[in-house]
Amino acid sequence: MTTITQIIRDGRGCAGSNRSWRVETGIHRVSDNWTLPTVELWHYSTLMLSWSGDEDGIFWVYTSIGHGSVSDQGGMNTAFKVLGLPLRYDRDWRGGGARITRLDETNWPTPTCPPDIGPPHGMPDAMRWTPQDGEDEIAEWRKLLSKGGE
Repeated sequence: MTTITQIIRDGRGCAGSNRSWRVETGIHRVSDNWTLPTVELWHYSTLMLSWSGDEDGIFWVYTSIGHGSVSDQGGMNTAFKVLGLPLRYDRDWRGGGARITRLDETNWPTPTCPPDIGPPHGMPDAMRWTPQDGEDEIAEWRKLLSKGGE
């Protein structure tokens, strides 16, 4: 049986029960004159991870938490490990749902793009908050709700 690790390394193929995980190649259109070849990791019909890179490493990443399942967690953590990405997929038993946590910000490359694209955007959209930000927001909402919403 083919594993998730194998299909990620190969850049193509299916793995898992019922071939639930698959890797495909695609093209991400950044602008009218710039496209980016990408590799995409799908879990059933949900795009979970998309990345681009070269021999120097991965320089563009899109992540998704999918439906927050145990299978999502296992597949994504396998992908992060295989690709050497300093990320972890967490499922919080205390509430707050699934999230992707940065393990080490120092390993992220400085984003660059051609001059006609505009300024670099920093971290991918899914990475703009930390788990502590989410915990702080939940704590604030609990305080408001315990006071009757005042």
